[in-house]
Amino acid sequence: MNAKKRLAIWNADIIWCHAKNILTNYSVVTADDKIIDVLPTDAAKNKYSKSIVYEFEKSIIVPGFIDCHSHFELTSLHEFYRYSNLFELMIASGQWHRNSSLDDIVKSCRVGQQKSINNGIVYSVDWVSCLFKKERYVNSKIVLPMLEIIDPLGIKYSSQKLYCDFDEYGLAPHSLYMVDMKTLSKAFAYANKLISMHIAEDSSETLWINKHCGSLFEHCKKESSISCINKYYTNFFDLLSDSFCASPGVIYVHGVNLTDCDLDTIKAQKSYLCLCPESNLALTGETVDFNKIIKKHIDFLLGTDSYGANYDIISNAQILLSRTDCDKYFLANKILNALTKTAAKAIGLENCLGSVEIGKNATFLIMSYNNPSKSKDVVAYNIITSGKIKKIIIDGEVIY
Repeated sequence: MNAKKRLAIWNADIIWCHAKNILTNYSVVTADDKIIDVLPTDAAKNKYSKSIVYEFEKSIIVPGFIDCHSHFELTSLHEFYRYSNLFELMIASGQWHRNSSLDDIVKSCRVGQQKSINNGIVYSVDWVSCLFKKERYVNSKIVLPMLEIIDPLGIKYSSQKLYCDFDEYGLAPHSLYMVDMKTLSKAFAYANKLISMHIAEDSSETLWINKHCGSLFEHCKKESSISCINKYYTNFFDLLSDSFCASPGVIYVHGVNLTDCDLDTIKAQKSYLCLCPESNLALTGETVDFNKIIKKHIDFLLGTDSYGANYDIISNAQILLSRTDCDKYFLANKILNALTKTAAKAIGLENCLGSVEIGKNATFLIMSYNNPSKSKDVVAYNIITSGKIKKIIIDGEVIY
């Protein structure tokens, strides 16, 4: 029987989910891909002296970040094409998908994965929107772009992986205006549940559902003929309710122009709103009213939306932190949770990700910080505003 590979991180502080304060001068010990112990450093040195040891000063161990909305397949497009607004990007994206081979898409995804990892993102919710093509039927079932929880170290882009089964995974259409309502309704007849979808990425979507006009309506009508809905709706959830009855835990992405009624519906559903402020501001000049999200106690997540192929989830956190009149330290802790613990729960991986605990995956970041405070709120603020990644460990392997 092979001995387990044991790794010990000594002399670090730890963001600990079960206390208001951080753990200071502690150690994390892993065996293969799991955390097996979290204990004071003096005790760790006595108990685990034969481990592979990394020792850090002025460092803190943080759960790996989770990007709840990305487009790995568009990485190459973002790197080489400059666009000024959402519609230019939509047109360029359609052209790129039509002209790209599967090998092109896989290469683009790999580059996006590596960039994500370098920014401390250990898991991404990636939209395989490149598959919105003519191949609509697999095993006699309608297939739409599906949500994938992607492990940066293990993803294999096979046809089986790309086309997920509704009965196992649920439905994740990219956005309302990419799928005609008749097809969407039929798809929901097969799906166990809705997992995630775009909603209210910019103000033109409101015009689309309210008045059947505006730039998005005209664009979709010209490019795809999908945008022709036969009713007028006062808000997005009136439109959605015509196609399905949402179950709890849906991840709604963007939500830039949601009404108070829409936000109350998300809250009542016990669902999530994934915010992508950097992408929203760059492509539409708008972003969500973060004060309202906080005051309504909406569970929020963060996504890069792969904007600019940067995959910088912390820059999105910094934008949110700068756009609120709430207490910055309190808010920083909520944002850090949105990148870790809350995100892991939203994607159904809270048993293995989202916190540094015994029994969970040995997947975490070692970041520099210089703050005498033991308060998690203050430390979270320090991490978001000035923290630097020293090491990235995924499943017990030091990969950065």
